[in-house]
Amino acid sequence: MRIIADSGSTKTNWYILTDEGEVEQFETKGLNPYIVRTGTVYKEIKSNFPKKKFSPLLVKELYFYGSGCSGSVQKNLIFAGLERYFPATIIHVFHDLLGAARSLWGKEHGLVAILGTGSSTSLYDGKNVSEQVPSLGYILGDEGSGAYLGKRLLKNYLENELPVPLAKKFHKTYKLDLSGFLEHVYKDEYPNRFLGQMTYFIKDNLDHPYMLQLVEEAFDAFFEHQILKYQHFLHYKLRCTGSVAWQFQDILQASAEKAGIDIDNIVSDPMPGLIEYHNMFLEV
Repeated sequence: MRIIADSGSTKTNWYILTDEGEVEQFETKGLNPYIVRTGTVYKEIKSNFPKKKFSPLLVKELYFYGSGCSGSVQKNLIFAGLERYFPATIIHVFHDLLGAARSLWGKEHGLVAILGTGSSTSLYDGKNVSEQVPSLGYILGDEGSGAYLGKRLLKNYLENELPVPLAKKFHKTYKLDLSGFLEHVYKDEYPNRFLGQMTYFIKDNLDHPYMLQLVEEAFDAFFEHQILKYQHFLHYKLRCTGSVAWQFQDILQASAEKAGIDIDNIVSDPMPGLIEYHNMFLEV
C-alpha cells in the first residue's frame, strides 16, 4: 500500500493506493511548513486518516508533495510529523512544484506553474526542477494567485475604489467593516486562505469589466515576475495546474499570448497525472 499526497496552502489531498488497485481518498488542511508545525501535521493525519479501513502500519511508501517544502529544514518538519503517524513507512517529502512537473510533463521538459491560493513556477528537465524563480509568498509576491487577487480586491474595496454596484455586493457578501477585515488579514492563522477565498466573488462577478481587468492585470504581473525571468522561456511550453489557473483559464491563455508564452495544458488537479507517473515509473 502506498500514499501520494499533494499539499497546497489551503488543503492536502491524500490518495491511498492499495496493492489490489483500490484507491481511497481523504483530505486535511494545507500543511505548508512555513505555517504549520510538526504536531499539526501529525494531528491532521490522525484525525482524518481512514484507520477503520486501513492500518497505517501497512503503508509501505508515502510520497508527500508540499507547498513550501523546498529546503531541508521545511522538509524535515513535515517528515517528522509524517513519521510519527507512519512509523513503518518509507517517506519521501518533495516540493509541490516537482509533483506538478511530474504530473504535467512526466519525463518531458517544460515550464510548470501552480496557480492556486499561492503561485509558483519552475523549469523542469524531465527529472528534476532545474531552475526556479522565487514566488516570495502572498505578502511579497504570489502574482496571479488567489491570495494576490483577493488582496487586490480587498484593498480597492477598503480604499473606496470599487465600482458602487460591486462594492454593495461585496459588503453584502462579507458583512465586515474595516476592523473586521483587518482582523482577518493580520490576526487570522491563515490570512492567505481568507484572501484566496475571494476568488469565488471574483468569479461570480466576472461579467463586470472591473473584475475582468483585475484578473487580467494579476496574470500579466504573474508572467512578468514569474515566467519572463527564465532565461530561455521562449524555448519551452508552459503547463499549469491549480484552481485559479483552471477557473480563469481563458484569461490566463490571453495573458500568456500577450507575453509570447505557449500554454498547451491546464488542469485543475495534478493528482491524476501524479498517480499515473508513479504507476509508470518506479524511481522517485
